[in-house]
Amino acid sequence: MPEKLSLSVENIGGLYGTRRFEFKPGLNLVTAPNAAGKSSIIHALQALVLDERDLTTRDYFLHSFESMGRVELNMKGHDYVRRLKARDGGLSVGGEPLYPEGRKVNLFCIAAEDNELMDRVKTGKALRSTLLDFSDHRYYELLGDFFEQQRLKSESQLRQYRDRQAELELLTGQLRKIEAELEQLENERRTMEEIPLEIVVKTEEERRRLAQAQKELSDVIAEITAAEGEINRTKNRLEDLRNQELRLQHRVGEFESQHPDIEQELASMDRELESFKNKLDLFRSEMDGVQAKFQDTSHNWTRHVKYGIDECFACGTPIKAEQLRDRQKQLEQRSSELSNEINSLQWRIEEQKKERTQLQQEWTEVRSQIRADLNNRRRAIDMQEDSLKKLEVKRDSLLPRRPELSELVKQLEATFDKDTREKLERRRQLDEKIARRDQDRKTKIASIEQIGDVRTQIVQFREEIRFCQELNHLVSEKAEEVKRAVRNMFNERITEVYRLLEFDKDFERIYLDDGFQLKIIRRFGDQRKDGSINTLSRGEKETVALVLMLAGREAYLPDFPLFIADETTFYDSTRFRRIVEYVSKRVPYTIIANLVPKDKQDALTIEYELAKV
Repeated sequence: MPEKLSLSVENIGGLYGTRRFEFKPGLNLVTAPNAAGKSSIIHALQALVLDERDLTTRDYFLHSFESMGRVELNMKGHDYVRRLKARDGGLSVGGEPLYPEGRKVNLFCIAAEDNELMDRVKTGKALRSTLLDFSDHRYYELLGDFFEQQRLKSESQLRQYRDRQAELELLTGQLRKIEAELEQLENERRTMEEIPLEIVVKTEEERRRLAQAQKELSDVIAEITAAEGEINRTKNRLEDLRNQELRLQHRVGEFESQHPDIEQELASMDRELESFKNKLDLFRSEMDGVQAKFQDTSHNWTRHVKYGIDECFACGTPIKAEQLRDRQKQLEQRSSELSNEINSLQWRIEEQKKERTQLQQEWTEVRSQIRADLNNRRRAIDMQEDSLKKLEVKRDSLLPRRPELSELVKQLEATFDKDTREKLERRRQLDEKIARRDQDRKTKIASIEQIGDVRTQIVQFREEIRFCQELNHLVSEKAEEVKRAVRNMFNERITEVYRLLEFDKDFERIYLDDGFQLKIIRRFGDQRKDGSINTLSRGEKETVALVLMLAGREAYLPDFPLFIADETTFYDSTRFRRIVEYVSKRVPYTIIANLVPKDKQDALTIEYELAKV
């Protein structure tokens, strides 16, 4: 036989200080009028099972005017304690929970207002995630996601290796083309007519001298061209700097012409600002007086209307109602005029401050930044002019060499053996092409070797993809099998309790469809029709939610010793009584919180008789 449970609650919800309660095996009915603390007992029991994350986000667990709370439950000789402390708009939690899977307990064993399952039933939402989260279905889903990710990863790697295979085929084709060109060049080189050695030496000497003269000429032309280009760029920079200098000088001159005596101008603006502020103070002072008079007049008018007193409350002077109304109107008009004057002056003061600040900033800019910019521009102009002179000297020194070298090149070309030179040039070009093509061949071979044989990896990734697809299919089938089993189990429990509750005859069946949406089958005569759970009343929906909770408890928490229901006002009393009987046979401790009118009960009590449900 189970023993009594002892619950100690300190500063939880609406329960202030330390309160102790006892729960006997079987039904425990907590009755109380509104705001007497019955829901706080439910919150205390929730605090024992919820994990820290759920508790810290719910500030109603702790008493509004206390920073620390405590819940202790003695069960089977063991004390379970949770300590709550207010911290940074939330709660810090100490102590181990009563049950390691608090969210599961809260969902299937505590029928409170914030119960997710009850909320989804009442709003007609699908229950798939809520009911499947605690079954093996989620593990199969996670496993399926894992295999799917592995498949996607293998497919990505397969695409990479296929790209590498395409690159390998391209490189192989290019290598064959290079080798064919190289073979053709080498054959051409072998078939060339040999030139006598002495002619080769003489021709090579003449070719070297010509090449040297051509290089010197080319270098001189390049230096002259570079110098002239730099001269043009320097002239452009000089022109740009001089234009910048002119613009800065114009800006300084324009400011000085507009503000010949800037200090006097700023002082004048300060005096005008001070004048505006003095006027503003006078208007505000007058406004205070007008408001005070208006308040006195309003008070006298109230005394006249309520009590018929026609004299001033402050000085006792007789005063007529017409005079009071006229006085009120005059004061209201003057108050409005003063308000307009004050707003206008405040706007003028702000505008004057902006103008003065802007003028002060412009003056500071002219005195410091612009003059500093002018000095920088002048230094830059001097540097560019000096650089321009040096470039012109360098260009002028190179110009005479150009015609000299051109003449030397012409003389060397005239004495050169053209036929021999062409043969030597052709042989040199062939040697260069052969060297380049041989280097290209080596580069392609190295690239091919770096890629390696990708066929093996492609086959491997294809197998991995097939393996992941097969496993994913098996896992998906198992997940569907678990989902069907969970749905069938809940439907069996719903049918069992449905019969127990004896719904009206027009309700043939209540069940979960394939999408875990609650459906009802209505019957009218010989006709049957599927309908939505939303066609049920609130009490009927909450009753159905209780049935689902009991099914979840038996499936996932068969050994948990408590079942708790809060606010049973909306339940159908006859059906709810049968549910309580049903629960009491399966759960050691059933705790039901019920609202009663204030005139029938003024304190929270715990009763142990089913007859009072």
